[in-house]
Amino acid sequence: DAVDAAIDGHCATASAQCSLRAAVAEANATTGATIQVAPGDYLLNGGAGKDIGDLQLSSPMTITGAARPSGPGATTIRGVGDRVFGVTAAVTIRGMVITEGIGGRSNGGGIYVSRQGALTLLESSLVANTASEGGGVYVDGTARIERSTIAGNAATKKGGGVFNAGSLILVNATVDGNSASGGGGIASSGTTTIEAATITNNSSNNSNGGGIYRVGGTFSISSSILADNNGPDSARDCYGTPEFTGYNLVESQPGCNPSGSVIISGDPLLGALVDNGGATVTRLPADGSPAIDV
Repeated sequence: DAVDAAIDGHCATASAQCSLRAAVAEANATTGATIQVAPGDYLLNGGAGKDIGDLQLSSPMTITGAARPSGPGATTIRGVGDRVFGVTAAVTIRGMVITEGIGGRSNGGGIYVSRQGALTLLESSLVANTASEGGGVYVDGTARIERSTIAGNAATKKGGGVFNAGSLILVNATVDGNSASGGGGIASSGTTTIEAATITNNSSNNSNGGGIYRVGGTFSISSSILADNNGPDSARDCYGTPEFTGYNLVESQPGCNPSGSVIISGDPLLGALVDNGGATVTRLPADGSPAIDV
């Protein structure tokens, strides 16, 4: 995590090592760089002599890890005292486990996407990050999250997994076990489109949706599962009348007021959140689940 010795086109700290922080510094000085991060557990801000602060991605770049959900094959970045990434440009992050980021009283524990930022997050996991809003990720610009898992994050206000104040597209993703005061999984005041997502086991300590909370803006959901989310009243899976299209399974429909699509009710019979052979951990439906072929 040591800083780059000089911005000279060569990733090298004072001890002639290429740290992730040094690689980001060099990438910020150019356009379109690609950073390949080997499997391993990388600790930001983690000791004497290390630079303190998140990794600010201020120039277009791609950061690629190993795309494994856990174990020695994963590329894991730990925040340790600060958020992990701040995004102010067009950035693609692929194959990363982003964890233990802390936003404190600020938004975005794992990732903060500014109004100038455009994030593409692929085959990655946002796990156990915390913030005021958007424990996993806070979007003020634009974000596309695909084939990824957002799990075990927390916000003291809204959006335990995600808070979107800009434009969010979430595709083929799992949002599980996050918590907040409204929208335990996802809260949005911007434009949100969700397709083929599993939003489960999230919680809110108030009546504004354990799974999702449409604060304002537009919120469209298709071919997705909302189930096993928790809250103090009937609005467990969602609150704020999102728009449903196509086929969806919504276990607890009060608060969602679904219309305009085919809504399947009932228990989706999902398994635990485990490694099922994909890039991230997921929850598979058991045989006989009404969610199969949704």
